[in-house]
Amino acid sequence: MKINFFKWIRDVRHWKTIYLFMMISIVTYSMIGLCRQLSVSSIQKVLQLLTGQKIFALLFLGCLAVTPMIVYDKVYADKLSVPSRGGFFNMTSWSLNVVNNVAGTGGMVGASLRYALLGQHVNARTATKMSP
Repeated sequence: MKINFFKWIRDVRHWKTIYLFMMISIVTYSMIGLCRQLSVSSIQKVLQLLTGQKIFALLFLGCLAVTPMIVYDKVYADKLSVPSRGGFFNMTSWSLNVVNNVAGTGGMVGASLRYALLGQHVNARTATKMSP
């Protein structure tokens, strides 16, 4: 009995599954909390207080904040010789950064998603050893 239990603990697949469900649970719990705190009327009130200059500043600063990670994705893709041109790559990179920021797991979710996206073009050993 002990041998089977320790063998189960050493099996990486179980930990990956547990990790996946933990991340999904944490993100779901966070999103439920956000939905309870926010209402459409409160969002409308805040948006009505914003001037055109403030909205422009928010959009500009938001794009500026995401730029380093998009550049990181492009450099990483270039080092792996993965095509990184076009709207699909930019949209995917933007989406990965949004998910990573919402999940807030210190980059673990973003790294996993980047590997899932870029790892399909190269073998796993090259993708995990490579860092920009």
